[in-house]
Amino acid sequence: MTMKYKILFILCVTALCFQRCQYDAPTEVWNPDKTYPAPPQITSLKPDGSQFTGAMVINIIGANFGTQKDQVNVYFGNEQASILTVSDTEISVKRPVITGDSLVVKVVVNDAVEIAEFFPYKLSQIASEYSSFLAGDVVYGVAMDAADNLYVMVRNGVIFKVSPDGVRDLYTDLSISKAEDLKVGPGGDVFLTAKVRGNSYFYRVLPEANDLEELGKIAPRAFKFDYTPDHNIYFSGDECGAYFVDENYNSKKVGGYDNFDVRAVRVYNGYLYLSAVYNGSNTDIIPAGIYKSEILADGELGPVETVFDWRNAGDFSELEPGQIAISEDGDIVIGTDYTEPLLYVHSDGTAESLYPGLLTPSAIHVVWGNDEYLYYSRGDEAGEYDVGRIIKVRMVKKSAPYYGRNN
Repeated sequence: MTMKYKILFILCVTALCFQRCQYDAPTEVWNPDKTYPAPPQITSLKPDGSQFTGAMVINIIGANFGTQKDQVNVYFGNEQASILTVSDTEISVKRPVITGDSLVVKVVVNDAVEIAEFFPYKLSQIASEYSSFLAGDVVYGVAMDAADNLYVMVRNGVIFKVSPDGVRDLYTDLSISKAEDLKVGPGGDVFLTAKVRGNSYFYRVLPEANDLEELGKIAPRAFKFDYTPDHNIYFSGDECGAYFVDENYNSKKVGGYDNFDVRAVRVYNGYLYLSAVYNGSNTDIIPAGIYKSEILADGELGPVETVFDWRNAGDFSELEPGQIAISEDGDIVIGTDYTEPLLYVHSDGTAESLYPGLLTPSAIHVVWGNDEYLYYSRGDEAGEYDVGRIIKVRMVKKSAPYYGRNN
């Protein structure tokens, strides 16, 4: 083969190789002919994150968000938020579970070539495990003193004292198996009721002696109690009525609560409040909820009044009301076995789940501390939990006085 044909052959083979090696290139990402939406912008968030808030809805203020929820995504750090509403200038989202002092908030709008960012944003922790109580520590009562020490009674008569920094120490080891109710009373002492041969007995705890001082025998099943400003006490319980006990532990029956299964007793603003289920036949009385009676002279009680009808509790109404705590302005927190453990009843009668999605069930014993923290003990469904027994919840207001504790 002459040199001329050799060169021609090589050129043909080379051309053929180039032709066979061609491939389809990817579609260009940037389409110069397409109209892209204006980039989103974040100017502020409400609440602004500078102070603790219990708000469960966060509003993102800005521009160019569009109006379609399915075209927008919002992130707090790496946590995607659930969007409630979208307008071109405002997005409302559910508060995400994530917490942090310097979160980056991002808004991503489909087809927009830029991502809006806001930094830093603070989401404080709302609830946390308190102290070192484990799943096996079945709790029979919680109470708090004026110095924010929490007293927790567990099985076999053991009471722990938990300091404000969460460190627990043995307070006393009693001979009784459990308390039916537990409170801090006059002088900073711990008081409790216990069932003895079917009767309700009232005791003062003597921690150094690991013993109890018997103060009186109350009516059978009258285990729930609370103090008045004068250190008198109201007791009630399972269809036993209500009892007024003076400072000398003289007892008398008062009010019209014979047919009530009472779960909690609180004295607030001149009234006796009860969380209860009504088992009587009077159709003018709601079947379950929060009731109150005015405290009259000599410990007598006025008529039964409705504070909150449990039939208005939404999904909570499938269960029954439990222990209660009351805020300084009359809002009521009710413990339940529901998956959202605490129902918050506003003073105007409206109700909602407290911090939905952020609290672990259930709430058996409930006590509000001296500051803006509420504590609840979890129940023992299934016997095991991945977190401990006591949960500390940050509130946005303070408790009403616990008269035994606070004076």
